[in-house]
Amino acid sequence: MKVLEKKITVTNARGVHSRVATRLAMIAREHHVGLRIIHGPDCIDAASILDVLGLALVCGSKVTVRIEGERGAVEPAMAAVRLVLTAQDES
Repeated sequence: MKVLEKKITVTNARGVHSRVATRLAMIAREHHVGLRIIHGPDCIDAASILDVLGLALVCGSKVTVRIEGERGAVEPAMAAVRLVLTAQDES
């Protein structure tokens, strides 16, 4: 098992809305990893769309993303999470 942790600033203009939260849950499932998002005192499992939405992340929010899984899975999962949280489009 490998753990990878990165700080990411949400730059999606609409913040983290339901489509983004759904995509994060899909990334965790597709890559077979544990995906946690830490924001302030909160540390949530991104497999729960409602927990992700409960963080109320807006453009400019700073989070720490922690991914646990097999060595070959954590890096691609982190890259996918980073793309979703920093997307410049409206998705």
